[in-house]
Amino acid sequence: MISPADLFDQPSKGYAVLMIIFGFASFALANILAERTTGGLAPAAVAGVTMLSAAAVLWIVVFLFESVTNLSPGREGWLQLAGLGIVGSALPGFLLYALIKRAGAEFTSLYGYVMPLFGLMVGWLAFGRPPQHTWLLGIPVTFVGVAIVQRNLRGRRKAPE
Repeated sequence: MISPADLFDQPSKGYAVLMIIFGFASFALANILAERTTGGLAPAAVAGVTMLSAAAVLWIVVFLFESVTNLSPGREGWLQLAGLGIVGSALPGFLLYALIKRAGAEFTSLYGYVMPLFGLMVGWLAFGRPPQHTWLLGIPVTFVGVAIVQRNLRGRRKAPE
């Protein structure tokens, strides 16, 4: 658990907390922007353009800051890269934009809050990481927050325009 004192004594923990906050905020903002700007487009088109744009930016960063001249992946390496790209990025990206189109950005943003809970459960059940006392506080707080947002979303949908 990170205390406020840790944020000043150990800057790396502070950076980690800021990255998590920035990640959630950017995820929610991206969902809202995607819903507003891609209304008539197919989710596959939105996901494709997003993935290609991100790949272009990442390649520029890689070539600026890393030495890639000594890379020579074999057939297995290319297959693993393709698998990660399809299963880890392309498919989730497509599903994300399909969900935004179908359910809206507010509902889709809830995914960002619930997903870490599944990570905790997988860590515990599949990898034997013991539950911590902070889980007992954090998990119910997260579910209560999601329930409040869901209730507000349902109320807005039922309200006459």
